[in-house]
Amino acid sequence: SIGVNFMCLDSTEQKLAPTEIAGVESVAQANWNNVLGADVPKTLVTSDRSEIPGLSISVESEKNAKPDQGESWGFSGNEYKIQRGLLQPEPAIRATGIPYPKYDVIVYLSAGIHNAKGGVSITKPGNVTGDVDPVGTYYFDFNWQSGKHVQATSTTLASGQAPTGANYVLFTGNTASAFTVQLKRTDSGWWTGISAIQIVPRQ
Repeated sequence: SIGVNFMCLDSTEQKLAPTEIAGVESVAQANWNNVLGADVPKTLVTSDRSEIPGLSISVESEKNAKPDQGESWGFSGNEYKIQRGLLQPEPAIRATGIPYPKYDVIVYLSAGIHNAKGGVSITKPGNVTGDVDPVGTYYFDFNWQSGKHVQATSTTLASGQAPTGANYVLFTGNTASAFTVQLKRTDSGWWTGISAIQIVPRQ
């Protein structure tokens, strides 16, 4: 798998060492690519420290992707490191040259001292074959989850229906060689952002 951890400071509090494992329990990995702000390096490594020629991950809407510091929200250890850095308020992150024929995309959320609501969407360029998750957008209410990874499951914003309390979004069944994920606000809060993304190969 490929993990990218967005930091706001180049510090041991936010940087994951190569041997440190973090992420949603079923797909937790080592060898996270630590990125300071939106400055993604040209060469990225996988969880087994392999380099993938042609893979590129970039932050598209840099004016809406400013690095900021998040709070712990109950996380500790390596998971806390992921929570401490984020891009906000409405970052768009593009990946091209994905080597996996089928894969999941996990978008990790973090926040400052207050929660906020929003949605995370996945799209693909029109000239790219393959598909992305047909749901397209999942909505969340980032709030206290006692330091546990909780998946967003709300797919609509029906009148009077609150989105699920969650701190990560999972897109499944993707086969496109390129995609963009973007966070959009659904309230006036400016506290939540994307702290990390993971691309996980599937059978």
